[in-house]
Formats: sequence, C-alpha cells, structure tokens
Amino acid sequence: MKFRILGDLKVEGAGGPLSLTSHRQRAAVVMLVLAANREVAVERLAQAIWDESPPPTARDQIQICVSMLRKRFGQEGVAASIVTGPVGYALEVDPAEVDLLVFEDRVAAARRALDAGQPEQAERDFHAAVGLWPATGNPPGGSQVLDAVAVRMAEQRLTAIEEWAAVRLDVGEPDGLVPVLLDLVALHPLRERLRGLLMRALHRTGRRAEALDTYRAGREVLVDELGIEPGEELRQLQQHIIADEPKPRRPAHHRVRLSASRSGPARDPVTGRPVRLSGEDKALLVLGLLSGALTVAEAARKYHQPEPDIELWQRQFLDGGRAGLAGTGPRRDPELSARVAELTTALGEAHIELRTWKRRALTENNPLKVAT
Repeated sequence: MKFRILGDLKVEGAGGPLSLTSHRQRAAVVMLVLAANREVAVERLAQAIWDESPPPTARDQIQICVSMLRKRFGQEGVAASIVTGPVGYALEVDPAEVDLLVFEDRVAAARRALDAGQPEQAERDFHAAVGLWPATGNPPGGSQVLDAVAVRMAEQRLTAIEEWAAVRLDVGEPDGLVPVLLDLVALHPLRERLRGLLMRALHRTGRRAEALDTYRAGREVLVDELGIEPGEELRQLQQHIIADEPKPRRPAHHRVRLSASRSGPARDPVTGRPVRLSGEDKALLVLGLLSGALTVAEAARKYHQPEPDIELWQRQFLDGGRAGLAGTGPRRDPELSARVAELTTALGEAHIELRTWKRRALTENNPLKVAT
C-alpha cells in the first residue's frame, strides 16, 4: 500500500517513503486520502490546515501546496495523481493502495460473512482488518478537523477489535484475547462492551474470579465517573459468570446488523405514537454510546429508535458533519441542556470536537447541532 494513515502518515514512492514535514502538506494529504477519488473543497482543506482562521491568502497557499505535492509525487514515483475539480482537488488512486480503504473493505467483508453464517471467515477478515493498524503511531492531528478525523479512526479501530473479539469467542478461540482486551479496557474504562468481552474471555479461560473482579472494577468506574450503574447486558453477563455457565453467549443484537430500511417513524411500543427525539436527546444518546454506558441495542430499547438510525447519529457526531444532530421534537429544555453539559464534562472533554460542540450548543439559541 502506498498511502498509510492508520497511525503515522506515510506516502510510499518508487524509492521509499516521502518526507512530509510541512503541516500544510500533511494536512492536505490526509484530507485527500480520506476522500480518495472524491473531490475535497478548498474551504475544507483550509479548515483542516488553519482551523476557523485561515489567512486571506489561504486559497493561493493551498494551490501552491497542491502544486508542490504533484511535483513530488511525480519525482518520487508515487502511483497517484491530484486532479483539480470545480471546487477543490481529488486524489486519484487505486483503493487497494490506501490502508484505510483496505481496512474498511475487510471489515465490510467480515460483517457480510458473519451475516451469512460464516463466523470463521468473519474472524479471519476482522483479524486481517485489525492487523493493518500498526502497534504504535500517531494519528493525524493539529487542527479541529484532523483531531476529529483521529477520533473517528480510533472509534473504527475499537469497533473492529470488539467485533473481532466477539466472533473469536463465539467460534471457541479465546486464547490470546485476554492480553489485548486488558490493555484496551485500561485505556477505555468506560467502554462497557470491551469490558464485557474481557469478562467473557477471562471466564472462558478458567479465570472466573478475575472476570468478576473486572465487573466490580467497571461498576466502580461508572458509578464514580458518571453516576450510573452498568448496563443490563453487563449485569446479565455477571450473573452468567456467577452461575458458572459454561459458555455465556453474546446477545443476538451484537451480531452484525446490515443497514435495514423501515417504513414510517419509530413508534413507542406502549402508546403506538411516533417517537421523534430532540437534538439534546440525540446528544445524550450518542454521548452514552461514546462513554460505553450504552450499547446500540440498549439505546434502541431506551429511546424507541431503530438501531441503524442510532448508528448513523453516532457516525454523524464523530464525523462532525454540518448536518449534525439537528434538533427535532420538543423545544430545548434547559435542564436537559445542563445534563448534556454535565455528561460531556464527565467524559473528560478529551476530544476537541466535543468541546467545540458543547460551547456552540449551549451558547446559541438554535437547536443542538454537532460542530464541524
């Protein structure tokens, strides 16, 4: 592969990797690779380079930057070209030469295999996808846009690891999972699905006491950090392990879900009335997913929404798209807005787009939107 952005940014030429030390060039390459074979507007490139304060000469500087990249690609024998479009530039490249696209393709293949009842093939495809990520490396960063890209990519990686681990457990191969999951749970203590997978792997390898200790440690973190109890799925798993059931299975809703179509809005199972969430409710839902306090299935039951819609909102939040989580339904509730702010703070405000989104959401009189 000639373009690598999983971890450190690397562009391979005929004679080896190119040295891209300029922030401007690195940011431009990242944005073009992310949208491989699709046009990226000059304004979006400027935002990735200078955040929200581009200089008056931004367009000219980007044109010079692209011209220099074209020249270097030609000199170094890079198998790709940058073409000019109506509003910006596009990187024309074979998708097989971009590690992120190969990763996404293998994850999609794994999910198709799992949906087709081929868990062994799914496990191999997930493993191949996860293996594309280097053990070390710094994701793209240096601006709000690039920081948001790094967050999105990290979420993609974690989700793929979770799905791989779940399939590996289902096919009866827990060996080798415990060290991987121990490290990830230490890095993401609020992510309940990871913790549940670690509990299952420990139990399946005869470490029942450690599995229960893992649950207790997770409960303490959730109560101390967020003031909430573990979700239903984690509590049920704890009971499985206490009962020492030989093979607690993951719930069916954690098997791969293809995007399903539905007719009409979601309806409350009791009243039968359509359920439309406000922007604040959507924000709370997504923050719960990001913190690990909710799984997609739990959020679907709690908020009476289809799982594909919930997954779409999470992607919109992580992508920071301008459409965002546009407010619908009830008007803004000051108490609910305060709860959104509180939960965002509880998450540590580790991601810059969370801080930007919170500031705008609570100072503007418009319905909640995800900041770009």
